Amino acid sequence: IINKCQSRGDRIINCETIVNSFILSNLVRKIEAIPPQRVDINLLYSLVKDIRLTDAFIQRYIEFSDRNFNRKLIFRTWSLTVYVISWKPGQESRMHHHGFALDAIRVVYGKMTHWLISPDEFDGYVPFEACRESDRKRYEGPSQTFVSGDIVMINSCQGHQIANLSNEDLVTLHYRFGLPPEDDNWRSTNDAEMFIWNQAEGCFDFILPSEGGWASIHR
Repeated sequence: IINKCQSRGDRIINCETIVNSFILSNLVRKIEAIPPQRVDINLLYSLVKDIRLTDAFIQRYIEFSDRNFNRKLIFRTWSLTVYVISWKPGQESRMHHHGFALDAIRVVYGKMTHWLISPDEFDGYVPFEACRESDRKRYEGPSQTFVSGDIVMINSCQGHQIANLSNEDLVTLHYRFGLPPEDDNWRSTNDAEMFIWNQAEGCFDFILPSEGGWASIHR
């Protein structure tokens, strides 16, 4: 792949993107080889628990906002969406559920306060994530704190809540099987920093900063 890039002329070879592209494309191949109805929360955990994206790669998607938590897309296929969320102290995502999607959340750094909400603990209505943040209630039940390297799993239709209650920044990496988040907290990802696994062509696409356009490298 690097040789093919170099054969096209003098270009900056984004090795960080290439390495992490292979890591994630291997995950996509594994998950899409399984019938969707067989993918449950335990299987998703087994697939993502050993995924180790490089710190330099994740850093590209970290961007804090004073207004609210900041979500940036790494890539999306029909089955899997991978993204990073940056949380400043005091920021939170109030009580909600993700419909039938499954989620694995890895703490990159910082301390994440997390609530899992079951019908036995909450007898009210847990809204879908597409509801406005201002329309969601804050859950006040028992919570857990997770730190760098920890993984939290969210089952389909399971209520949960995230907050950064520490005095330091928090960054989380999310793997979602099913429909991607449907709220308004997406932030645009710089084209020079994003790649997309292209199922139809069996290749990964990434933008070279010097070009300002898509470049496809086929397997």
